[in-house]
Amino acid sequence: MNKGLESIRKSVREITPYSMAENRYQIKINQNECPFDLPEDLKQEIQAKFLSRAWNRYPSFTTEQLRRKIADKESVSSDMILVGNGSNELIQIICSVILDSQSTFLIVQPTFQLYAQMGRIFGANLIQIDMNDNFQYPVNDLIELNQANKIALQIYCTPNNPTGSMLTLEEIEAILVVAQGIVVIDEAYFDFHQETALPLLEKYPHLIVTRTFSKAFGLAGLRLGYLIAQPEIVQEVYKAKLPYNLNLFTELTAMTLLDNSNLVSERTRMILAERDQLMHALSQVTQIKVFPTQANFFLVQTPIPPDELFQKLLGEEGILVRNVSHNHPLLADKLRISVGTPEENRTVIAAFEKIFNKSSEF
Repeated sequence: MNKGLESIRKSVREITPYSMAENRYQIKINQNECPFDLPEDLKQEIQAKFLSRAWNRYPSFTTEQLRRKIADKESVSSDMILVGNGSNELIQIICSVILDSQSTFLIVQPTFQLYAQMGRIFGANLIQIDMNDNFQYPVNDLIELNQANKIALQIYCTPNNPTGSMLTLEEIEAILVVAQGIVVIDEAYFDFHQETALPLLEKYPHLIVTRTFSKAFGLAGLRLGYLIAQPEIVQEVYKAKLPYNLNLFTELTAMTLLDNSNLVSERTRMILAERDQLMHALSQVTQIKVFPTQANFFLVQTPIPPDELFQKLLGEEGILVRNVSHNHPLLADKLRISVGTPEENRTVIAAFEKIFNKSSEF
């Protein structure tokens, strides 16, 4: 073995990296992104701000101005906010300050793959339990696990990726009551349902809520996320954050977008309307099952092997969806579809009708 490799932790060497294949496509509905880019006039406004700033100087060390704007939006104090290079970075930072070989980490599968990846990288005792057959969280089991174990960290994505299901506020509180460690509620898709765990923060100081600008805000390409927690928790997590982790352009863009909240609200309404129409149309296609969702994506169950259907959609129609069938046994016959633009969604509906009408002829 390469002597250098021997220095890398065994827990890292044994895992497969989180990866994403590069595919050529005409319609991209595989990553739960906002289908709408920023308007050209808003881009010009942001560009002018960026050009007026010195590029040879570091961005804000404290990101105080951005944190204040986020704090105003969430009706909390700015010392409860920590921003990062996407919420992924913040989840990594949280894991780094909590997890080691002596700690227990609880997640429910299937969920965002990064959670388990982080648990393995930091060598934690990873407890993974499955969702119910209808993709609901097994809340009673989670309560029992917390009562029987000292769990250092548990993360719940709600609405959950890739299932679209969620925990209610009452269910989250039931977990917080018995939890002895940190509970993270990943609200990456909050804007599509508007139910948040933030009201529980004052009563439960071991709660952290994470959010992202990548979904409803449409800034996936700029990488910005934030967490909200009690100031003493923020101070400890802050210690593991690299200085200047947020670049100037992202910061300026986010602040401009926060000043144009009506744009985000209107686009969210459009996405939800398109989601409902797309799901209804696909549910009329014989042979496939469309699962309910509270997010901007949903699962479809297909009698055609998912690998085959994925290739048909991509190769014949230029439509890139997410093949989640290898991620977990409960997903073995399923693909995940994000909501696109109205034109893209019409193309997706036509493609499914074409493929399944053709398959029914045999």
